[in-house]
This record gives sequence, structure tokens and C-alpha cells, in this order.
Amino acid sequence: MTTSSLSLLVLESDASAREALATRLIDHGHRVRQAATREQANTLARDEAPQLLVLTGSPAELERLPELVATSFGTCLLPDFFDATEIETALQDAADAGRARRELRWLRTHGGPASPLPRPTLAPTFDELVALAASAEAPVLLQGEIGTGKGYIARLIHNRSSKNESPYLEIDCSLFHSENLTSELFGNEPHIPDSSSISVAGLLEAAGQGTVFLDQVDRLDSAMQDRLLELLEHRRFTRHGGRTPVAAEVRLIVASHTPLSDAVADRRFRADLYYRLQTLTLTLPPLRARPDEILPLAETFLSAGAALSPAAQDALTAHRWPGNVRELRDTLWRAQVVAGQDVIDVVHLALPGTDTAVRAAGASAMAGSAGARPLDAVEREAIRAALAAHRGNRTRAAQGLGIARSTLLEKIKRYGLP
Repeated sequence: MTTSSLSLLVLESDASAREALATRLIDHGHRVRQAATREQANTLARDEAPQLLVLTGSPAELERLPELVATSFGTCLLPDFFDATEIETALQDAADAGRARRELRWLRTHGGPASPLPRPTLAPTFDELVALAASAEAPVLLQGEIGTGKGYIARLIHNRSSKNESPYLEIDCSLFHSENLTSELFGNEPHIPDSSSISVAGLLEAAGQGTVFLDQVDRLDSAMQDRLLELLEHRRFTRHGGRTPVAAEVRLIVASHTPLSDAVADRRFRADLYYRLQTLTLTLPPLRARPDEILPLAETFLSAGAALSPAAQDALTAHRWPGNVRELRDTLWRAQVVAGQDVIDVVHLALPGTDTAVRAAGASAMAGSAGARPLDAVEREAIRAALAAHRGNRTRAAQGLGIARSTLLEKIKRYGLP
């Protein structure tokens, strides 16, 4: 049996026994720190935030635990003699129990989330985790398929946190080459200052005490990973080309379309950086796993006065939504443009896999209507008009269209718009 990699703190006064245990745990793929005393354990617990405290011996050892690690993290007590299977079973059980205790303790303290989510897309247990993330200062790792709403959840965590009056900034790491991304995040400082050279702040500096959301963090190269690890470990960074450290109070939320642990296993992502980022991991389920939420969610995407026919509702529920929430939102946005003042029907949705006869009949009806054009043409013109109305300001154009800025950028690229 093999558990997922864990961040462990081994507490053992005997140096040889402590080293032997740490070596075995490292061989099992876990990240291990060692403490010989209660004081060392407390210090490492504050700095490293381990998932488990690991001891050997009898249950009496538990009575001598440092107060901090005894109450904040899971505890795994291994027998003096153990085999590989016992190690993995004990670690997994302890990790599960510790996670459950932390969540229960938080809920008892806070009495549940302060307010309901504005959209019915999250199961209650997930809502509780969002509230937990909002109450903490540690990094948050969001994982889930493309279009599951990671950006929405990141902003929600920020809005419900104590940093909500500070800036929230986001960047897609896959859209920049390494040097450009370094400048965007960390800023620039001239190598040889002169009267004409100035330092430029990056997002981490501009956010101040706020939040920076890094999407597709798995696309960072090794140099950027090194910089990010320094930021998390020392709460400071240097601008691109600079030498003077800059203090950082920003909170990081990162996201990945695929499990970040896979990138670690493939040696594409630093394990120590992963352990720093995965302190609190939220995995967003795909929309197809939440069929009961499709119609309530669809209603939130409709403009005032828009309505779905019964047939359209059935089609939405039956569709698999490989593009998840983003695909649902875009489908309804285009359907409203095409339907105009009419009730949105199956033909307006134009979902892949819709019955051929229905699609053909709908296409014929649309062809017979005045000014009817292909959906892509309608969407392209709507985007062009929004950009013109807002003088090329893409953020305001996206707000006017009721879509995310990242979605607008994707569509601009798809349609070759300036």
C-alpha cells in the first residue's frame, strides 16, 4: 500500500533512532523534518506546517506531546518494530483523522461559513473548506479540470478573507515566457541605475497585503519555481535584475488543471515547493459529477427576463459538459444572443450531440428568420462591438459582455480580433 506524499515531522530524542525512522520515511517518498526536543518540534511546526507528527513507542508518548503540534496537526504513533505496510497504513489513517479533526475544530469555532455562496455550485463540505481557506493565511492549491471555476473560487476565498480590502491580482502562468513572467510577477530593477532608469513593481509588490492568484502554476520553469520557493520560505523576493530584497506580505492562491503531485513525480515541479503550496488543497469536481446543480447554475448565468424552455432544460441536464462551468456559461451567453427576446430553446443552445433532426429543423428556422447568421459570426460581432464601445479596454468589455476577462482573451485569439 502506498500513500500520497506527506509532510512529516519526526520527534525522537535518540539521534540514531530518529535518523533511521526519517530515512525509512524518506524512502517511502515523504518529506521529513526532524526534532529532538519539544522546543524544536514547536519551532518546526510553526515554520513548516507539517501534516503529521510522527513518533515511535508506546501510547504514553502521546501525553508528552508539545501543545502546538498536539492540537494543530495529525499524530502518527508507530510501534518500535514496524514493516512497510504498517508504515503506510498508519500514516494514511493518521492523516485522514488529523484532517477531520482540524476541519471539525474550525467549524466548531466559527459556527460554519459567515454567509452562503452566491452561486449554488458547491457542495456544503466544499463550502466549509472554502471558508477554512478564507480564514487562513497559508497558500491554497486549487485543482480541477479546465473550466471548473478555479478562478471564481480563488476570488471567493479572497473576498471572504481578512485581505478583502486589499488588491486581488491574477495571472495565467502559461501565457508568458519565463523572463516576461519574472518581470510580471517580481518586477524589474535596472542593472546599472541612471537618471533615466526606474524600478517597476510586479504583481507581488502591487498586491501589497492582498492576494495573487497564479493559474496553471505547473507550467512554471525551474528558475521561477526557485523564486517562488524563496518567496514562501523567507517572505521576500528580489526584482528581476535587482539585488535588494523586497518584503512580501501577499497571499498566494495557485491552481493546476492536473494533480500537481503528478508534476512532482515526473520531476517537472519541485517537491519542496509543492509541499509549501499544498497546505490546503481544494479539488473542484467536474460539472458532470454534479448534475443536480446544472439548472440552478444555468439560472445564474441568464440575463434578467431570459428563460429556458423545458426541452432546453432537458438538453442542458443531459449534456456531459467537458468544458465544465465555463462551457455552460459560454453556451448560455451565445444562446441568449441568438434567441434575442424569445425563450431559449434547444436550437439556440446548439449543443454537440443534439438530435440531428432537431438541429436541422432549428437551423432551417433560423435561416428563415431575418438577419440570421451562424453562432460564431454573432459572437464575433458582439465581441467586436463590446471592444469598440469600451475603446479597446478588454477588462471593461468582458464586464459588459458578462464573461470573465480570460474567456474574452480566449475568444479574441480564436476569432483573430485586434
